Amino acid sequence: MGRNATLSPAYQKSKQAWVLSIPPRLSSTGKRSQEYYQTKREAEVRSASLKKLEKQNRRLAVKASTDLIRDAVELDELARFHGFSGLREAFMTWAEDHERQNSSVSFGELVEAHEADHSENWSSTYLAARWKPFRNKVRGLEPTPIVTMDTDFWREWLGKWRTKEKPAPASYNQLVSMLGTVFGHEKAKRSHGHNPIEHIPRLKDVRGEVCVSTPEEVGALLAWCWTNDRDLVPYFVLGFFAGMRPLSEIKPTRFEQINFKERIIDCVTTKTHRNPRRQIPIEDNALKWLEPFKSARGSVIPSNFTKRFGAARKAAKVSWGHDIMRHSYGSYFEALHRGTPGCRENLTYNMGHSSFKTYEQKYRNGRITPKQAGLFWKIVPPQEED
Repeated sequence: MGRNATLSPAYQKSKQAWVLSIPPRLSSTGKRSQEYYQTKREAEVRSASLKKLEKQNRRLAVKASTDLIRDAVELDELARFHGFSGLREAFMTWAEDHERQNSSVSFGELVEAHEADHSENWSSTYLAARWKPFRNKVRGLEPTPIVTMDTDFWREWLGKWRTKEKPAPASYNQLVSMLGTVFGHEKAKRSHGHNPIEHIPRLKDVRGEVCVSTPEEVGALLAWCWTNDRDLVPYFVLGFFAGMRPLSEIKPTRFEQINFKERIIDCVTTKTHRNPRRQIPIEDNALKWLEPFKSARGSVIPSNFTKRFGAARKAAKVSWGHDIMRHSYGSYFEALHRGTPGCRENLTYNMGHSSFKTYEQKYRNGRITPKQAGLFWKIVPPQEED
């Protein structure tokens, strides 16, 4: 009895642990219970907190008035109405939630942890084009404890962001996907039983099609460059006829990586460290455009490129869009080889995709006809046409 009254820990040989006997007045269940600890130190810390709570309760009991007792009874009934066993359980639940929120990492800390774990595998292009813009979008949320960021929170926040920024479906879906990846971190799993982004619906892109150039536009652009600024030809050929990414693949490419003898391009990408290199076959028409550069050395990107690139597009009067050269390559390749064995596998490899997902979503759409594909892959330099 004395030990129970003083809330002192005792060693129990049968369980080889220190035990605390908790009286009903201090138990969250309202019944006597026992708690076990592996070390005496842990038991003493818990004992001290219970003694402190007991002391606070006694001070409150001395000050308790009739009004206070009446209010407590009413609150106890209210707690039972909301599904708790009583006021004690309701208060303990609130205290646990409060403690959990105070101990939760902030969203900024979660983002920093994700970056620390994965940044070594990110390319400079991904950092500049994806990660930094993402950090800017969510910077105002960084002080928020992630325990408060449930699915309803993100539905509301994303709804407001979408109303204000009016992003394209692809941009909205990209932001949602990145949030889902961040909340897949171990630090988030400690606060959430499931990923709060998991049930956020993506937007359907009503366009459903990628932006491509017509054979006439590509032919006019390359013909103008061939006659007026031939140094630009390799850039457009590697984009339209090899499907290389403009920034992370064409820009760092050198002429030494174009193997004319074996008809392959040694493509080294800076977008990802997972599959940094692939050998892209040189198509028949691409070989004819690149023929004058057999002896060239150094970067395929000429000096003062941005100004010359703009002048070529303006003079040839071609429309432009995001990754239009790469999307054109994928679409016309699929149309040319549609129905032939290995079409999907070859295109996926040539474009450096890690799965068939992009092929299924963007290129197997039947938008380009075999006749259009035939015209595209017969685009050759002017004298070859003659």
